[in-house]
Parts: sequence; C-alpha cells; structure tokens
Amino acid sequence: MGSAQITAVRNAVEKVQDGQGKPAVVSDSVSEGDMVRTRAASLAELTFTDKTITRMGANSQFSYSAQERLVKIEKGTVLMHTPPGNGGATITSGGVTGAISGTSFLLNANSAIVTGK
Repeated sequence: MGSAQITAVRNAVEKVQDGQGKPAVVSDSVSEGDMVRTRAASLAELTFTDKTITRMGANSQFSYSAQERLVKIEKGTVLMHTPPGNGGATITSGGVTGAISGTSFLLNANSAIVTGK
C-alpha cells in the first residue's frame, strides 16, 4: 500500500496525526498510524502509492498499517479498490477481520449501543 495522499475532500474532514486533529485538504499526505475522519454530510478519497483508492462516506474513521497491509475501519462506510497484483489487504472493523485480493469492496460499519433495564 505504501503512503497515501488525500485526493478529494467534501465538507468536514479531519486528518488526525499523533492525536491531534486538523482540517484535511487535498494533497495532504496520510502516513501509517494517521487517521482520517469524516463528519456528517462529508466524504474523503485517499489514493495510495500502489494505486489503491479508498473512498470514505459520512461519519467514517479510517487508518492503516502499510507493513501488514492492514486497513482499520472504526465506523462508517468505506469503498476500497485494490488493483490486481498488489497483494490485497486485510480489513478489520470491530470484531470482524477479512481479506481482499485485487478487487473492490464496500464496508459499512455501524456501532449500535443497546440499553435496557
């Protein structure tokens, strides 16, 4: 996967680096361990050096580990396309882990809290 660059931003998108969030802009670099977070009615697109494209919908949180080719989706909707021959990736979201190889996938991760008496 390598490093990524933010290639599209709409409305409220943050890049979180070393625990500090700042508004994201097109051409921001996103490194391993950074998080990209979108707010309501917002979206972001990241393009990695291996041509993997990740599109994030509203209220999403995304980070990755390049060494392990591990994508972490805390919440929200993410569309990811990994070109064939790039070795795929492992996706983790909550308690679920999956693998992709040279394909596209859409993941919608919602956290619901149920309370009762």
